Amino acid sequence: MSKRKSIICLSILVFVMLFVGIFSVMPSFKVGMYDYQSPLSQIKLGLDLKGGVYVTFEVDEESLEDVENVDEAITNTAKIMQDRLAAKGYTEAVVTAVNSTSGAKNIRVEIPDVSNPDEAFEILSKPASLEIRIKSQTGELATESTNIISAKAVPDQSNMEYYAVQLQFNKEGQKDMAFATSKNNIAHGTDKVYFLLDGEVISEPVVQGAITGEYSTISGQMTREQAEALAIQISSGAYEISFKDQIERRVVSATLGEEAIQTVLIAGVISLVLIVVFLVLLYGMFGVAASLALFGYTIIMILALALLPFVQLTLPGIAGIILGIGMAVDANIIMFERIKDEYRNGKSFKSAYEDGFKRSLSAIIDSNITTLIGGITLWALATGSVQGFAVTLVFSVVISLFSALFLTRMFVNFLMPIANEEPALFKLKRLEVE
Repeated sequence: MSKRKSIICLSILVFVMLFVGIFSVMPSFKVGMYDYQSPLSQIKLGLDLKGGVYVTFEVDEESLEDVENVDEAITNTAKIMQDRLAAKGYTEAVVTAVNSTSGAKNIRVEIPDVSNPDEAFEILSKPASLEIRIKSQTGELATESTNIISAKAVPDQSNMEYYAVQLQFNKEGQKDMAFATSKNNIAHGTDKVYFLLDGEVISEPVVQGAITGEYSTISGQMTREQAEALAIQISSGAYEISFKDQIERRVVSATLGEEAIQTVLIAGVISLVLIVVFLVLLYGMFGVAASLALFGYTIIMILALALLPFVQLTLPGIAGIILGIGMAVDANIIMFERIKDEYRNGKSFKSAYEDGFKRSLSAIIDSNITTLIGGITLWALATGSVQGFAVTLVFSVVISLFSALFLTRMFVNFLMPIANEEPALFKLKRLEVE
């Protein structure tokens, strides 16, 4: 690649990185109808950074005696709790099934940034009440959720472009619905059936005819996602299991998180500056390439944290990111030292660069793969803050590996023609022979 072309390519790439980097970390803003939300503001923060409430419910073992699949029942209950919180506006709540050290089954609930903890706890503790009423929201009660066996999303037979919700009633529910929808004062095609969850209307289909069978269908030009959400709401009248007690409950202040974020940002900036200075002083133009790659790593990491829905940043998670930065720098140092060795032993600049990169490749990949295995294992088996650390560690390792093997080498390829392949600018020296 010619010197001129290298300068142009490097300038464009650095400009793009700066542009993306600035818009990734700058505050969100609104101009007219356009509302820009920066990736940094979209990162989901955990309880220790954002504040909120934390509660652990212990499953009553007696309620599991008649349950065929215990794990499925606990998972379904956690899903119901998650959906109920989301329906009440707590969209960032996280509900997970965990095992205690003693082997007991628990369900842990984390609700970041909640202003009224008692309201959130009440939503979880109070069983949802589903009612089906005729003609009006306060009209005659047809049946309740205790008489609904299941609810699931199915294709709408009247219009295959949409989905509907199929209800299955038990015998008592069938009897109640048949009696309520076949009365003479029900105007079929005009009057409505009202489904109320905790007193709020979630659907109001028109009564087309007497509902006398085991199944009934709620239609209304719903998408598959809408039908599945409605089915979950209807099915969540009661948990499949019961709880013995709240074994842990606490409110986390957001002040700690704000102070921690400020401290981490200051420490991060200072660390990055010191790392850049170290790399440039010790490795010259190689250090410049590594510093640019590290900047790219930071941008990609911010975008990953913002875009991936299952990643929630915690203090241990920040530790995983910092460890990833260390591994990215470590990979670059291994590569540069190997290149130095090759050049010191008499090879030309290009040969030393190519051979040094190839011979350092196995060591870099092996060290990252072993860390990745450990991170994935923690992600799969651990819970809580340890799992938060594992998630960010895994992504940090993957991104740092990409940074070291692709970005650094790309920047070196641009810088070599610009520096006229002058070994001194890359801190390369021959072995002195006495």
